[in-house]
Amino acid sequence: DIARSYFNIGETYDGQGNYRKALEYHKKALDIRIKGLGESHPYVAAGYNSIGEIYFKQGRHDTALEYCQKALNILLNSFGKNHLDVALYYNNIANIYEKKRDYDLAIKNHKIALSISLKELGKGHPNVAESYNRLGEIYYKLKNYEKAVEYNEKAIDCLQQMRKHFTTIESKQFHLSEKQSIFENSIRNILEANSFDSTQFDLKQTFTYAETGKGNLLLDALNSSQAKYFANIPEPLLQKEYDLITDITYYDKKRQEKLLEGMDENDTTILAFSSKQFGLNRQYEVLVNQLETDYPQYYQAKYNFTTLTVNHVQDHLLAENQTLLEYFVGDSSIFIFLIQKNNYEVKEIKRDFPLKDWVQQMTKEGIYGYHALSIYDPLKTDSLQDAATLNYATAAQNLYKKLISPFENKLTKNLLIIPDGVLNYLPFEALLTEAPARIGSYKSYPYMLKKHQISYSYSATLLDEMRQKQHRRAPEGKLLAMAPFFDGDVEELNIRIDTTDIFADINRSEPLLPLPNSGEEIATISKLFDGTPIYGTAASLTQFQQQAESYRILHLATHGKADDRVGDYAYLAFAVPGDVGEFDKLYARDLYNYSLNADMVVLSACETGTGKLQKGEGIISLSRAFAYAGAKSIFPTLWQVSDEKTKDLLIGFYKYLKIGKPKDEALRLAKLDFLESNAGNGIGTHPYFWAGLIGIGDMRAVR
Repeated sequence: DIARSYFNIGETYDGQGNYRKALEYHKKALDIRIKGLGESHPYVAAGYNSIGEIYFKQGRHDTALEYCQKALNILLNSFGKNHLDVALYYNNIANIYEKKRDYDLAIKNHKIALSISLKELGKGHPNVAESYNRLGEIYYKLKNYEKAVEYNEKAIDCLQQMRKHFTTIESKQFHLSEKQSIFENSIRNILEANSFDSTQFDLKQTFTYAETGKGNLLLDALNSSQAKYFANIPEPLLQKEYDLITDITYYDKKRQEKLLEGMDENDTTILAFSSKQFGLNRQYEVLVNQLETDYPQYYQAKYNFTTLTVNHVQDHLLAENQTLLEYFVGDSSIFIFLIQKNNYEVKEIKRDFPLKDWVQQMTKEGIYGYHALSIYDPLKTDSLQDAATLNYATAAQNLYKKLISPFENKLTKNLLIIPDGVLNYLPFEALLTEAPARIGSYKSYPYMLKKHQISYSYSATLLDEMRQKQHRRAPEGKLLAMAPFFDGDVEELNIRIDTTDIFADINRSEPLLPLPNSGEEIATISKLFDGTPIYGTAASLTQFQQQAESYRILHLATHGKADDRVGDYAYLAFAVPGDVGEFDKLYARDLYNYSLNADMVVLSACETGTGKLQKGEGIISLSRAFAYAGAKSIFPTLWQVSDEKTKDLLIGFYKYLKIGKPKDEALRLAKLDFLESNAGNGIGTHPYFWAGLIGIGDMRAVR
């Protein structure tokens, strides 16, 4: 089909932004189709529409309108008024009128498209959400804020319906991430409306919008988990669901592994895995429909999409003298929400600065890029160190001024930070409140750590869920600590470790190398908490799988690896019994099938808090996977950490936990002690060694 070939070539040029060549080939395709099919064929309409879209991109709006109107007329004659392609063409025409600032005709055409989509697709579809969103944008441009907010809320309600209709994580994430602009528009519209009339809208609604746009996949998973265990569903059905999810995960994991090995999507092995996974997904969808029909209580619990209100945060979530700072990072603005017991404020910060560049400058090009290199790496030069030192000092101040300074004078000592977007990569404790007195004198740097006790959460709603979560059963053990890569003498280690002295001051590429300090780390904390330490090749994945559900605290001192391309395939390494040279991987995706009863999980491994960033979800990482599995609090790392320094930091952390300190306070005190004890070692107080470990979730004291 020559016309199809021309059409495809035109689409390729269109995708490359070469509109002149795109028009040339689309017109060739259109001429052939008109001659062969006649002027009234739907394929001819598609040709007119494609040419109209290209003219639209070129800014030639009148010509675009001419072609798109021809396309619409053909489809109306061919399919009638209630066809989805007709709705698409009405939307295209509406977009042209919007660009021409003929807003009345833009609204008229969007509403026609919306009515068709609602009839053919129902309320919970991305096309419907987008129509509501576009109408909200037009009313915003007309400064009709009441109508703008009305359509914003309809778009958000549509997104909530989508969460019910898409059963797989992948489909939900794709569609929800594509619609994040709806939440940004909703927040902006209320703020702007209230700048003219402060009584027009309740400002607290903006926080609800921000919360609704965050952590939906994780919240849905927690809701689903709780629903299954408290809705009296027969065990065989739950087991069938568990088995299907496990099998789906297995085949997807095998498929991804083969793709990462370089195998083509069309390879027979890949196709076999995909076919098996498709069949299992269909079985799973049928089962979910059965559960929802036969067990409405389960359905209601699973699809509870209510987010916390400002009043609930103030009355139930925040402690006295605690401040919540929540960020919403949009395309054109950052919104900062401050909530205290008796105060609520919102500020808009325009994104007129290179946010992503500053974050990278502070972290990868500042804190850890140089220090994570091996001493034998030829790239580890004095000039790179000098650049990293300056990058960190500069970016840490710049980010503080943008992200913290707007509320600086209102902050309490205790901060709960809910980051968004690229801010998830930031250790806020290492932001600098002002310029250092002397560059390179790290002990004296004005870190936020020195003024504030900081913890993190994925969202306020998720924090409340994590705190209120009821474990499936009470764990029998206090602490399980594993050090798969400790290759020292365990008996000698246990004789040498004496925990009495640590209270005196109170008033990781393959092959994987040994972690010599991990043994002392888990031996010490196990003695403090009467825990169960497992060393070396005995610390296997099988041991973890068999024992993890029985402990209140899980501490894993091992190797970890983030994957910023496919976050669900980040992994923790475990030993293989009897084989020092081999290791097993616990992937983040595998954790989705676990049911942990842990109040705290400490991931003393590299890169356990970092991974792929997804809009609305944050970082898809090992730490997030442990939250998915049921952990109430997680302590991950943001970069490759030092085995020796992390040991010292964590022993200090557990020391303060032992005497009843809340987790966030215990971590802050351990970090301040670390700075003091390394004061004589200039580089030893660098943020690389202490700022990477952060606390997420429920920070109440360990029971």
